[in-house]
Amino acid sequence: MTPRPIIAAIGLAACAMLTACTGPTPSAVPSATPPASATGSMTGSPTTAGPLTAIPAAFLGKWNFVRADCGKPGSEGQLTVEARRVSFYESSGEVTSVSQGARNVITVELAMSSEGDTWTDTLRFQLTDGGRRLTSLSTNTVRYRCP
Repeated sequence: MTPRPIIAAIGLAACAMLTACTGPTPSAVPSATPPASATGSMTGSPTTAGPLTAIPAAFLGKWNFVRADCGKPGSEGQLTVEARRVSFYESSGEVTSVSQGARNVITVELAMSSEGDTWTDTLRFQLTDGGRRLTSLSTNTVRYRCP
């Protein structure tokens, strides 16, 4: 006979696995309207998390791993962030959703493509150093704003 604590633990583990496989609850799906607090400046205290319609202006621009490589054709560290598109050296993606949890952190979902391949990706970006440094929290890489 199997002891009851083991049966309970197996039941809890199975329940946890099933919960992890289900999609978000309807209340967790973002609405199309950003909260008023999410449209403020990119400095200061955290705001209420919420969806946006585009990448905030503070994140837009050209970025690179090395400032001296800004503008150099073929620089593998280049990144261009536009309101509805993110472009890397050999791939780019259309923004499918953006949410902001803090004024200097965004999460961007992208429909990516490169050399005939397509995939989806979710990236988290953080602005620091007065907006001069962009860190990908997803890959732990830092890029610097190009002039």
